[in-house]
This record gives sequence, C-alpha cells and structure tokens, in this order.
Amino acid sequence: MDDTNNQTSPVIAAEEAGTILHLLWVDDTPGDNDIFYATSESLSDCPLTGSSIIDEPGTNQKEPAIFVTGSTGNNLRVYASWQDWRNVDTTNPNDTDIYFAELSSSLGTNIFVGDGGTNSYQGEPAVGVCKLGFPYLVWTDGRNANTDIYYAASTFVDPLPVWTQYVQHINGANWGDDKVGQLNSPGEINIKIPPRAFPFDCDMVISASRIMNTNTQRFTAKECKGQFEFGPSGIHFSVPITITIAYAPSSAPAEVYWYDPENDILRQDGITNVEYIEKATVHLVRFKTRHFTSFYLVEGDAAAAVVGGGGGGGGGCAISANGRGNVIEYMLPYVFYIFVLLMIKLKDAHNRKII
Repeated sequence: MDDTNNQTSPVIAAEEAGTILHLLWVDDTPGDNDIFYATSESLSDCPLTGSSIIDEPGTNQKEPAIFVTGSTGNNLRVYASWQDWRNVDTTNPNDTDIYFAELSSSLGTNIFVGDGGTNSYQGEPAVGVCKLGFPYLVWTDGRNANTDIYYAASTFVDPLPVWTQYVQHINGANWGDDKVGQLNSPGEINIKIPPRAFPFDCDMVISASRIMNTNTQRFTAKECKGQFEFGPSGIHFSVPITITIAYAPSSAPAEVYWYDPENDILRQDGITNVEYIEKATVHLVRFKTRHFTSFYLVEGDAAAAVVGGGGGGGGGCAISANGRGNVIEYMLPYVFYIFVLLMIKLKDAHNRKII
C-alpha cells in the first residue's frame, strides 16, 4: 500500500481453497476517503496497489466489510459493503447510507441499500452469505428513536426449479394436473401451453422457479402470497397460455402481477381471465398470459371471480415504483427488522426512489 497517503480500517478475507487473500481498506489517495480493494497471493512483503471501488468520486466512504465464498476458478464471489456519505447534505449531515458491491463480477457497480426513505444514519455493516452463496447484510440503523440492527437479503431465483421440462412445440405442455383436486399445497403450479404456441415453432425447455427474498413492499403494502420466475423469461407466445398457482388461504384473493424490469414496476396488463378457486387447504388463482416472466401473487381486496360463480377477471393498473407506500419493516424479536435488497444495477437508487 502507498505510504505517501493514509490507509485505515483494513478488512481481509481468504478464499475457500488456495492462498489468495482479498482486502478492503479506507484510502485518502483520491483526496477524499474511498474504499480500496486489492488481492494478494498470501501475505506479500511488497506494497499492494489497490484501486477504488467507489463509482461516485468526491464523497467519503468508511467502515468497509468483506466476505468471500468459493475460490478462483470455482464459483468465486467477493462481496463488499461500506458506510457511504454520497447522499449527505448540509441540512442532514447524519444521513449516511449503506452501499454494496459484488467485486468478483462487476467492479464499480455500487448498489444502494434502502433506508425506507427516512434519510437517517446507517453504519457498521457486516456481510455474510446463505448456504447457496447469496449475500446478506447487517448494519446499525438510526431511523427509530434508538439505534437498531437491520438486515437485508438479495433477491434471487432458487437454483432448484419447482419444475423443468423439455417441451415439443407441436404438442405443447400440461405440467402438473389440470384437475383442481390435484393442487393441494401452497406453491404447486399447473402450466398449460397449447400446441404450436412457441415462437418460430421451436422446441425448448420451460421451467418454474421460486423467487427468494422478494420485496413487494417496495410497490405495495399488501402481503405477497407467492412469487415465481417462469422461463425462458421474456418469451412471448403466439396464443394465451394458462397458469394456475396454489397459495395459502387468505381472507382476500391474491391479485396477479408481473414484474417489468425495464421500468421497475409491477403490472397487470396482459393478465386476463383471472379465476379463483377456494379449497380447504389452499386457494388457487388461474389466469391467462402471453409471456413468461416473474409473476407475483399479492393479497388484495379486488373483486374475485370464483370458479363456477361467474366470469373471469383481470386487468388493473400498474403499481408505480415511485410511490413511497408504507413502512416496509416486519417486527422480529429483539427489535430486528427485515427488508430486502434488490440486486439491480443502479448507480444510486435514491435517484429512482424505489425504496
């Protein structure tokens, strides 16, 4: 490290195999305090030449945290987090935030971890991973009367699909069982694709996977009853297909939305013929769509069309991601709170006001 400038607050993590080390520290070489990153083959006697991981120069960053999983050439992931001053102004000098980056894939992409729009203090981050290698963050947070501990988790698609199958376009697909009586547990799915519905009459592998750690509270205060990624995501069918999803019984029917990643909103346009079926152990929602994407079941109070009791429903308006909505915390013992970090590539989510 360069001894002509100041370096402080070092943190270090080793790969699961081999002798490569990953280091973060605070460095004032740019003229302000930035977070620098370097790797080293064991502990070298020679000075390390690091580089800043901050994508907005001219602001201060402190309190780095690092976590490494895997090893070079074998699913290496290097996660970093830090306290950031880029959103602080003279009217609120305590509005520090937590930022996050995955250094092993896209150095320079800083992800803002939302503060619920409170413009309050966040600091002292720590990073860990779940058994699948996806990151979790913990930090101290001053949005309430007392300083509390908050944590956030990344949103990801479960690598173990609920179902996957190679489908010939000439035959279509009817996965699960079209009989209502065969869907008896929350999360069970039926997908019915008519013959020759695939674009260009091509055969393909289709799948359904659960979305983990999702955060529909960014869009609405209503409870999420289920969320699934249908793939290949983005595929458009020549005719409508039918999807049926079972979810835990609730007092209000689950409205169906699909996620629009380009505009970061939940939408209902293109979802038609919505039907509801109430059973003793589960409730079912059946709908038609012409594309695969991420679909969310959000508990609502819209009028439901029960099968056998009248026609279908559908449609509705988009829920704007610009709406602040209600506070997104869930109370847990010992004053812990949950909200979810969406791993989307935003330079500064404050500018989008998505949280």
